[in-house]
Amino acid sequence: MQVTASARPGGHAHHAIYLLLLWLMSTSAWSATAIINPSMDNTVAQELPDNSSGACDSIFAGNTDKYDPVNNVFTARRALMRFDVGEQIPPGSIINSVSLTLTITRGGNNADSTMDLHPINAAWVEGTEGCGIRGGGQGEPSTGGVTWNTQPGTIASSGSALVSGANDVVWSTGAMVADVQGWLDNPGNNFGWMVIGDEANPTNARRFDSSEGGSPPQLVVDFT
Repeated sequence: MQVTASARPGGHAHHAIYLLLLWLMSTSAWSATAIINPSMDNTVAQELPDNSSGACDSIFAGNTDKYDPVNNVFTARRALMRFDVGEQIPPGSIINSVSLTLTITRGGNNADSTMDLHPINAAWVEGTEGCGIRGGGQGEPSTGGVTWNTQPGTIASSGSALVSGANDVVWSTGAMVADVQGWLDNPGNNFGWMVIGDEANPTNARRFDSSEGGSPPQLVVDFT
């Protein structure tokens, strides 16, 4: 009211400056949130190293209760997923925070553990193979989709998440912010993440909804 009531010379100029400051404050505080589902995902199974399941409605990670006496290990599952962040976030944006949520649909009675999120460092193919007759991340013989034998390499973990019962598994770290910023700035380096569970101990695997499932993985990105 002080501005609109001003009648002295220069009052209009002061009003204009006031409005300009309001505009600058609003633009500096502007931010948006993108909710992104995977553009592709898959599971690779250690004991079926040539199988793939890119069209399955579930993905899996962690160690199963299946023992491999030849290699003296309990066989593992690993989940791969990639998000096209550039489809919803404008080029040049600054990534402020990131969280990834996976919804457990089976395995909540298995042992609690942690799962790591590793950036993938090479291209991979989702493929069209299904869940397989027995499910459980076993998939079907690959006709092109990524397999345990063809899985790409990864780099150091971008964060760990607690896996407890059937609760959602959520990752949110500064390293993930750097990952997503890098994918936005350099889309050719966006190969996604691999979820790797505790592969030293048995029976901690979980089944999650995939991009074809009812509650697909959800990447929430706050950006300016």
